Amino acid sequence: MDSSIDQKQRINLLSETLLLRQVIMAMIAVAYVCIFQGYHKRFTVVYQKQSRIEPVNARLEVIGGGISEARHSKDSNPLAENTSKPVHVGETALLFQPIILQEAKRHGVDPALIRAIIMAESGYNPKAISGMGARGLMQLMPKTAESLGVVDSFNPEQNIKAGVKYFKQLLNQFEGDVILALAAYNAGARKVRIHEGVPPIKTTRHFIRKVVKYYQHYIFDPYFTTKHEGSGLGLTTTHSIVKKHDGHITVESKLGEGTTFHIYLPASDKSVPEKEEVRMIAGQGRVLVMDDEASLRKIVGRMLAKLGYESEFAEDGAEGIEMYKAAKKSEKAYDAVILDLTVPSGMGGKEAISKLLEIDPEVKAVVSSGYSNDPVLSNFQEYGFKGMMPKTFELLSLGKVLHEVLQGEKE
Repeated sequence: MDSSIDQKQRINLLSETLLLRQVIMAMIAVAYVCIFQGYHKRFTVVYQKQSRIEPVNARLEVIGGGISEARHSKDSNPLAENTSKPVHVGETALLFQPIILQEAKRHGVDPALIRAIIMAESGYNPKAISGMGARGLMQLMPKTAESLGVVDSFNPEQNIKAGVKYFKQLLNQFEGDVILALAAYNAGARKVRIHEGVPPIKTTRHFIRKVVKYYQHYIFDPYFTTKHEGSGLGLTTTHSIVKKHDGHITVESKLGEGTTFHIYLPASDKSVPEKEEVRMIAGQGRVLVMDDEASLRKIVGRMLAKLGYESEFAEDGAEGIEMYKAAKKSEKAYDAVILDLTVPSGMGGKEAISKLLEIDPEVKAVVSSGYSNDPVLSNFQEYGFKGMMPKTFELLSLGKVLHEVLQGEKE
């Protein structure tokens, strides 16, 4: 390094270097999810020096595993003004998440796509009725509903189960072409076959555009994945990394051409403060972990072992409750339990904690979830939990939370 650079410049350079390192980490997370899973997608990192009139952009763009020229207009800066319009459907939509995840997994369909269809069709109104007579969340026509065994189209569970099954049938019928399947879902498979593509119907084309728009908003949600065995946490992790650095991530997609991700991070001319040393808080005791993701159970088990805890695992709330009962009777009770809030194919943490409190009013339970906007996380004590752990897990945070829960005090 040039000796003419003074100490302040050195510190500023270090600050920018560390930030760019985090940018690359976020890029790796996105690339892992999208490139190595076989998608044709484009990624752009825009590193902006907001302290200057003319931003200095450092860009990295990947297309299907190769590098290409970045295309970004400096006139559009979401750090200055967020122009995107996220989809907010309130707590009502969260009630339907478990059944959506369960049925999407059962039929091998993207849960984000099902959410987008529901949003476009009914706006998450289970009592919605169209002018043509379609009913419920996924707007099933009476004859379609009857053929799928639906007794009550206004019943959310029946409607979603039938709707996902029907959409999967259309995907199979049109050889996995999502756009043709969406067109058939709206206009009927016969019209798609007659026109050998999307019918020239205004409402159908508008419906497809709406679904695609909502779909792009949902891809950062936990458990979004296009792989049947995928975890769906990669883009959620990326989103979390970017937000922690006061940044912004956007997605643009054109059907048949690919998808572009833009990551914006603010740079600072401030000197780097000395980092406070964060120590690992070890402990001891038996911890029961309930989560339906085998890979996550394995990771948490390793973390707990490193922290000094013994661990056992359950795939859903029902199994966890039986294990807790058995351990209590055998005088090898668990010192703490970690409960996943959302389990698509079984009992989740919210129901499990109510039953555990009946068994043991003093149970020390920690709720975990990838849905940061879920009211249970922000008000976990009202539901009987002693602590909260957002996904994805971090070793130091896990140690700190368990220490606080077991000691009953904040550090």
